[in-house]
Amino acid sequence: MGKLKLPNKFGSISKLSGNRRKRYMVRLSLPLDENGKQKRLILGYYTTYNEAYKALIEYSSTPLNIEDAKTFTINVLFERFKKEKEETVSKETFKRYTRSFIDFNYLFDKQVREIKYDDIQKTLSKQVKAKSLSSLVVWNWIFEESIKLDIINKNIATHLKASNKVTKTIERTIYSSEIINNIWKLTLENNFVADILICLLYSGLRISELLEITRENVHIKDRYLIAGKKTLAGKNRVVPIHKRIIPIIEKYLKISEETSSKILLGKYNQNGFYGKINSASFRYYFYDFMEKLNIKMNIHSTRHTFISKMKSLEVNDSKLKRIVGHKGNDITDNVYTIYSAEDLIPIIDLLEY
Repeated sequence: MGKLKLPNKFGSISKLSGNRRKRYMVRLSLPLDENGKQKRLILGYYTTYNEAYKALIEYSSTPLNIEDAKTFTINVLFERFKKEKEETVSKETFKRYTRSFIDFNYLFDKQVREIKYDDIQKTLSKQVKAKSLSSLVVWNWIFEESIKLDIINKNIATHLKASNKVTKTIERTIYSSEIINNIWKLTLENNFVADILICLLYSGLRISELLEITRENVHIKDRYLIAGKKTLAGKNRVVPIHKRIIPIIEKYLKISEETSSKILLGKYNQNGFYGKINSASFRYYFYDFMEKLNIKMNIHSTRHTFISKMKSLEVNDSKLKRIVGHKGNDITDNVYTIYSAEDLIPIIDLLEY
């Protein structure tokens, strides 16, 4: 059966590229604006062409009343935003948008025409930078959508400024042996977050460093990897692989090879591709993981736990600094002391929680 043809000025159905579950996008044709330009509005996303066609037919029998749209509240527009983005962005990105925008719930019952610059900016300025950037995406969509619906004629979001605040000071907490043992148990269930946390706890790596390690920089037979960023002392350093995490590294090496991915510790996305996950996205998995375990910890504390434990074992300070990428105390240590993997493996293997 061929595709059903749409009447003129009825709307459009477009097939989107990529491996999407709902690949057919339906857009509506709205009245021309004062400049004679055609406005279009996304109705939704559908699995098949026929589903999309049916949705367009049903809409045509009860179309959106533009006059009614003028009374839309922020909450109504936010729900429209979520409906559209749920099918077009990753789950992590969708979560970032929705969680960030909840801070503006005091505006949800207001009509979009009532919103002023200061109503939004005062909260944007209080959010940390990453969160405010996510909020701006939502606000920009809301105002652009409102312009299409002839509710307003200007986009306030273009004048809003993202916050420059960085994440709050890290609390220096230690992972207890009980918590670490519970995380170990979850690695037996192939839990991605548990695997990452164990690797952090037994390497002293920063989360951003671990997630950027490529397969070519893993030398499993010689038990070391090349990692590091952020500081001159930390870049391209030799990090020994603790004996207990060898099976975890081997597991991800195999996945990386089978999927022809360059990255070591990747994750399958919604399209089935195995690739890099950035530290900001990982934090959402991390906090969900910790919430289920009823534990209040942060990611950076894995590194603090590692360093504290190694210091309690009274290991060579110069070697410990080489492992974690800290600068040495004197010129001799900084310039002349070079350690091989063979030098550092006995040090890392002393670690037990």
